Amino acid sequence: VREIQASIQQEQERRGITVGANIEGAPSALATSPTWKQWMQPQYRLPLTAGLGLVILQQVTGQPSVLSYATQILEQAGLMGSAAIPIALFKLVATLYAASVVEQFGRVKLLMSGCSLMLVALLTLAFYFGEGFQIEVGSIDVTKYLVLLALFMYIGGYQVGFGPVTWLMTSEVFPLAIRGQAVALAVQLNFLLNALVQFGVPVLQHAIGLAWTFGIFAILDLLSLFFVRAYVPETKGLTLEQIERIFQPAVVDDSAENERVLLTEPLLRRPPVRSYSTNSSDENV
Repeated sequence: VREIQASIQQEQERRGITVGANIEGAPSALATSPTWKQWMQPQYRLPLTAGLGLVILQQVTGQPSVLSYATQILEQAGLMGSAAIPIALFKLVATLYAASVVEQFGRVKLLMSGCSLMLVALLTLAFYFGEGFQIEVGSIDVTKYLVLLALFMYIGGYQVGFGPVTWLMTSEVFPLAIRGQAVALAVQLNFLLNALVQFGVPVLQHAIGLAWTFGIFAILDLLSLFFVRAYVPETKGLTLEQIERIFQPAVVDDSAENERVLLTEPLLRRPPVRSYSTNSSDENV
């Protein structure tokens, strides 16, 4: 019993969980989660940075405002009518596409592609509402169709990248010891930021105009590209245990076969194909 208890406690301590024991000395089935102070340790701080960072950037890049005020944007561009139905259908198609190719292209590539499309669309909308340019082909004014294309490009980029991949990543990168609390925090943070952006856009639009509002979103979207590149690891094809090991502190081992890829901030996005040194001497990835 003591050998089993020691083995379980050793494994749980490696994962950052404290295991208790009952008065007879048998291993306890109850484990306590890390404290908030322990969340600042690298094995928790790094996955929290990646997961919560995606949730924050998902909202502050303007998604609530663009989708909620799509009809008003089209009206200002000279396109009348409700945009709710075509936008909803387009979102469905884009999301289904992302779900079908996420394991083929990977999470990071979809995020980078989606943010790039959003950036081009936001710059187009900012330039249009700022300069008020007009493009004509023959007697046809194509400017409003360019605005329509930019709007759907933004929606498509979001639905391919931030929309589905953010929640996939939050379910993967958070360690088991804090996964429940971390996912709950991510959901609440998402609702809070969504409300703030929804209420903040009309204020910004009135204060600085629609062009500068889209310009701010474009800058934040550019920041998202750097964040994804630096802090979000590729998890395609990895088990949850392998993903958790990516964020573990580096282990120094003189033996070549147990050399571990060093974890740095920003993350080096290399799949964990080499051996990992753990408390169990023959556990390899």
